Amino acid sequence: MIRFFIFSGYFEWMAYLVITGQIDKYLNVHYRYLIYLTMLLSLFFSIAQLIIWVRESNKKRSTNKISKYMSNFIVYCLISLPFLTGFALPNIGLDSQIVNTKGFSFPLSKESVGDPYFQTQYLAPDTSMYFNQTIYKKRMLKKLDKYKDLNTIHINDTNYLDVMELIYDFPNSFYNKKITIEGFFYKMNKSEQEYRFIFRFGIVHCIADAGVYGMYTKNISSKHMNNEWLSVSGTVSQEYFAPLKRELPVLNVDKAVKIDKPKSEYVYLNDV
Repeated sequence: MIRFFIFSGYFEWMAYLVITGQIDKYLNVHYRYLIYLTMLLSLFFSIAQLIIWVRESNKKRSTNKISKYMSNFIVYCLISLPFLTGFALPNIGLDSQIVNTKGFSFPLSKESVGDPYFQTQYLAPDTSMYFNQTIYKKRMLKKLDKYKDLNTIHINDTNYLDVMELIYDFPNSFYNKKITIEGFFYKMNKSEQEYRFIFRFGIVHCIADAGVYGMYTKNISSKHMNNEWLSVSGTVSQEYFAPLKRELPVLNVDKAVKIDKPKSEYVYLNDV
């Protein structure tokens, strides 16, 4: 009977997340088919366990089985804890308040720790860890072909992570190109210097690899408030960025217009 509750509980929890659209806060939307598959399996197993329980319900249970049932009960409680937690705790996804509350700080780069296997992601998504270098290079060059001859590029929810990665991988190919980008404004004070950014939260595969991605901006008004959503247009250049001690692509803003917060603050990698 306990197994039935575990499987049916998982099915109900997943169904709730799918129906409310909150499943998109946990994994890339292109992986929804996996959730549907697990829902079907959990429904099948819950029905199977219910049939088994009904068939065995009339059998005698001897007193020497009590300890066995108790140990099984404890095991099942531990197994069911994750989805019980999901029901009990509020479902709050990543949003701009996380950056505002904790502050934005750059993680250590692999050069700074002397470990070539130490992987970090900041500002730009890095999908190179999911491919060998030959495949990754071909993949990015193919994507670059779509944008290298364009003078104006509109970055939207669909191509956000792709274009961001290309800008950081091939900054010279985007030099002086005009881009339009939507995201939330964030300003960081470091070493008595104010740095202003446009960010979006992005998911490559699931919430475990989610990060905040965007660009360092220049010529944007400091009157904008943190977490204020903007549509920003400007040209791309490159500049030495002191906090990271390296050159970074920079968006020289020509126009910044306040917009409504989108229904989903997340952007996703498409070709996963």
